[in-house]
Amino acid sequence: QTVLSLSIATVAASAFNTLSFNEYKSSLPKSTFQVKVSLLEGAGNGLFSTVHKIPSGTFLFSYEGERLDEDEYFERYPNGQGRYVATIPAAPWSGNPTFIDGADPSKSGLARFMNSMPKADANVVWRKQRFGPQAGNMYFYASCNIEAGEELCFEYGEQYWGAVRDV
Repeated sequence: QTVLSLSIATVAASAFNTLSFNEYKSSLPKSTFQVKVSLLEGAGNGLFSTVHKIPSGTFLFSYEGERLDEDEYFERYPNGQGRYVATIPAAPWSGNPTFIDGADPSKSGLARFMNSMPKADANVVWRKQRFGPQAGNMYFYASCNIEAGEELCFEYGEQYWGAVRDV
C-alpha cells in the first residue's frame, strides 16, 4: 500500500511538474493572456494565450476573488449558486469550506474568464487545496501544450452545472 501511494504521488508530481501545494507559486504574467470574445457559442468573453507556447504542466494562476465563509456566501447567494464562485471543500477535520467569489472583476483575476469544456477537450485542469498552509486555494495548470491564440478552458464539473440548472 505504501508503494502504491508513493507511485501515485510520483506520477502526479511529474505529470504536472509543479511545486508542492504548500509552496508559494508564481502566476504567469498577465501579459501571457488576453480576454476577448469566446469562440464557444453563447459563452461571452473567454481567456486566450498570447505567447507562442505554454508547456503542459505549467502553473497558470490561482482563482482570485473575495473570500467568503459559508454564512456570507448564502447571504449573498440565497439560492446557493454564484456563477463566478469557486467552492473549496474543507478537509474533513478542518471545518467549513472556503468560497472564492470572482464576480467582481475589480477583485478577481483572469481565471473568471475561462469557459467550460468537457474534460477530454479542455486544455486546463484545476486543483483545489483542502489542507495545509495553502488551504482554500484553487490552482490552474496547462493540461497540454497551449499555443498562442488558443482559448483556455476547463471542465467546471457536474456540481456547477447541476446547481445552475436548479436556479
